[in-house]
Amino acid sequence: IQSAWRSYKAQKEAAQRLAVEREAAAVKVQSAWRGRMARLEASRRRDQALREKARLRDKKRRLAKFKAEARRVQAERKSAAVTIQRRWRERRERKAKRNAAAEVLQEAWRRHAAKKARKREIQEAITTLQTWMRRFRAQEEVEKLQAARR
Repeated sequence: IQSAWRSYKAQKEAAQRLAVEREAAAVKVQSAWRGRMARLEASRRRDQALREKARLRDKKRRLAKFKAEARRVQAERKSAAVTIQRRWRERRERKAKRNAAAEVLQEAWRRHAAKKARKREIQEAITTLQTWMRRFRAQEEVEKLQAARR
């Protein structure tokens, strides 16, 4: 019986050791699995963080590019506005000069026309006087001839 008892105890101890070893192996496997899962989760989080960082960097670049383009467009608009204002001002100045030149020409033409009209009036007066003088002299001649015939 003692031998059976010892044998039973030995088997029980062996079974217990085996159970403890299995338990330890299971714990070890579970620990390894949890470690692997933790590493995979950490890797996934790291990859996600890198993707998020890249996304934010790209967003920042796009925003900087957009702002630079907006500044360029605003500078172009400002430059265009200045150019338009300058050209408008130059156009008004040219128009004012043209109007002044036109006024000078008109005044010169008026003076010329008035001078021409005065000359025409004087010429007409001279022609009238010459005609009158010719008639007067002719009348005098006629009167002299008539007086001589009498």
